[in-house]
Amino acid sequence: MVVSLSYNSKVPIYECPRCRGNDVYFGTRQEIKYTSGAFPEQYLANVQKALCRQCAEPMTNKGPTPQEAKAAQDVVEAKVNFIFSKTGLIVILLAFLVACLTIYVIGAGINDWVQCWDGYEYASEKVDGETRYINKCDP
Repeated sequence: MVVSLSYNSKVPIYECPRCRGNDVYFGTRQEIKYTSGAFPEQYLANVQKALCRQCAEPMTNKGPTPQEAKAAQDVVEAKVNFIFSKTGLIVILLAFLVACLTIYVIGAGINDWVQCWDGYEYASEKVDGETRYINKCDP
């Protein structure tokens, strides 16, 4: 299903805090910003701002339009529907099995390596009715 939206339906809803108007234009204004880190510094940056056409006051964003809110909700529902679909459950199950197999292989390798830390790992072997013990850690 293809939904075509007009230009005005893509613009968020703005309202002027002074005159309560909603006639908006975008202009460049200077704004103080801060650097990140342990010792932040201030600097001026040119920022595109929504301004009221009547009183040039910076406008407040009242949120998305109903069409934008519906589109965002549809995206979330599509993701949830995929997760609980047969394909999504199979993908999740396969990812879980691969993760478990990887953990098992790494654990088995570490276990074999740790067994020889003290230099002894004996295995028994029967030869001519006699039990012989062989150290697997010997080269």
